[in-house]
Amino acid sequence: MLFNIFASGFLYAQSASGGGNGVLSAYSRYGFGQLSDNQIGRQSAMGGVALGMRDGAQVNVANPASYSKCDSLTFLFDVGISLYNGNFDNGSQKMNVKNASFDYLAMQFRAFKNIGVSFGFLPYSKIGYDYATTHKNITDKYSDVTPYSTFTGSGGITSGYLGVGAKILGGLSVGANISYMFGDMTHTINNKFVDPKVETPSIYSYLRTYNASINTYKIDLGLQYEQALSKHDKIVLGATYSLGHTVNNDAVRTDYTYDEAKTQVEQSTETTIHKAFELPNTIGVGLSYTRDTKLTLGVDYIMQKWGEVKYPMTTSNGFESVKGILSDRNKITAGLEYTPNNLSRNYLKRVHYRLGGYSSTSYIKINGNDGGKEFGLSFGFGLPIQNAWNNRSQVNITGQWIHVSSGTNKFITENYLKICIGLTFDERMFMKWKVN
Repeated sequence: MLFNIFASGFLYAQSASGGGNGVLSAYSRYGFGQLSDNQIGRQSAMGGVALGMRDGAQVNVANPASYSKCDSLTFLFDVGISLYNGNFDNGSQKMNVKNASFDYLAMQFRAFKNIGVSFGFLPYSKIGYDYATTHKNITDKYSDVTPYSTFTGSGGITSGYLGVGAKILGGLSVGANISYMFGDMTHTINNKFVDPKVETPSIYSYLRTYNASINTYKIDLGLQYEQALSKHDKIVLGATYSLGHTVNNDAVRTDYTYDEAKTQVEQSTETTIHKAFELPNTIGVGLSYTRDTKLTLGVDYIMQKWGEVKYPMTTSNGFESVKGILSDRNKITAGLEYTPNNLSRNYLKRVHYRLGGYSSTSYIKINGNDGGKEFGLSFGFGLPIQNAWNNRSQVNITGQWIHVSSGTNKFITENYLKICIGLTFDERMFMKWKVN
């Protein structure tokens, strides 16, 4: 909520062309934008379950303790893209948009015995919207003026991470990701006052922009404890903690007034807030159950303490960073994976079949009220890639349906169909060959 809401009526939803970051959502106007949880490949098809997942054949960035599972011969390379189809409805108008994005790149290998390393790039948040509103006409004996406002935003934050996971005692593993977060955020509000009686398109305009460049760090800690229940069954308990801190970057608000007829800026004012942002403390717990290589079940719970952080916005006192304008975010996920027979000659029996879902509260507030809830269902397949060496590599295909409710604000209802395509290259790059 970098700015006050000027809108009273919804004119159109989004630009069909959109931004290159793969998000087109009016809700990305608030806070850091639309958050991207650390889920890749397998996890996205299982609803985002990851904290208790422990598999040496898949990168699991959500819990760095999982890196210790990687064996000494394997190098993992995971990359993913997404295709979106979104439908927006404000109660009186509907619109459809399409977009695509490059999602993630992650690599993993074993550095030493019981110690794994991972690195790559992940999105933290995305901003992309373009919509407009009209207000009630202002009428007096001199004129009949229609206020008209446009809202646009773009940018987001990307994380480059380096992580280490180590098995330290029995079934206990610990890990940490250290990330460098970078990106730009831009929001623009353009208020025009149109008089249909004159030839010029606008008799007066007011433009306000909000800009910030983010360069900071992020530390994520992870723990996993693996316990065998029998020869065929095991459980893994996972926990994560992300350290909240002040972001030492500025937020800048610039106000312009200009005359459309003269096509010139009449006045501009710039206001800067130093150390304007904070990242929240985040706590997560997860549990998974695995039977042989056939069945895996998992459930996660994550809480992000956004209600305790400060964020810049325009208030009655001016432009300032304040606390309490965001809400704590709670997310619960559940998912399963079933593989009929990993060693079968029948290809369909070696396919990994996945299903999952999640429910999440919003971390943003609109006009002081909590934003709408988000629900998602997902299904997917892990398709083994057969080559001359092995069939360990996979193509991960996921279909997701995502619903974002308008909440008590009656803002916009969003429905997405999202197709995620990921490639997991699992090659034995460190194998020593013998020549007879």
